[in-house]
Amino acid sequence: MHPSASTRCLSRRPRSSHAGFTLIEVLTVVSVIAILLALAAPNLRDFIVKSKVSGLSNEFSGALLQTRALAISNNSCVTVCAATSISASSTGSCSSASSNDFQSGWIIFKNPSCDATQTDPTAAGGLVLAARQGESNGYQIKPADNALSSIMFDPRGGAALASQGLIHVLPPTGGATTFSRNICIDASGRASVHKYHATQCL
Repeated sequence: MHPSASTRCLSRRPRSSHAGFTLIEVLTVVSVIAILLALAAPNLRDFIVKSKVSGLSNEFSGALLQTRALAISNNSCVTVCAATSISASSTGSCSSASSNDFQSGWIIFKNPSCDATQTDPTAAGGLVLAARQGESNGYQIKPADNALSSIMFDPRGGAALASQGLIHVLPPTGGATTFSRNICIDASGRASVHKYHATQCL
């Protein structure tokens, strides 16, 4: 007795198939990934800029606090100034007031004569205590007043300032000012980081 046609069909073993991705499926996945990356890129850029500004603000604020602490511990005036030409073999010198970007580098030096206008860190018994090389990445640590290109602290920790010191930490040109920060120095010489404002500390 021969099995019916329907029985023969049911008894056949299914063909094995190895399914893969079609070209359309691959292109669709690639397109979705590209869209997600395009949406994430601006946020990633903003995060990098914000982190860099925050890091610079904390670093320079720390340098100001270090200068103040050194003045107190050494019982001597100590100056921090925007610097030029710092290298592995040279500590450089203080820059002129017209090029007062601390991001180009800074020098902390002992200033026994308490001369707030001293620009040579080793003159009149001066001694370099610390130096930081600059970076050419477009970020700025820029005083609101050119007179702040050099800041001297007396043996009691007070800063020789005519008024409250204001220093801007700025992203590269074109960066959002919402990421900028202010470093403020009060009458007692203490430095602190604040939200950005063009003319005052908030």
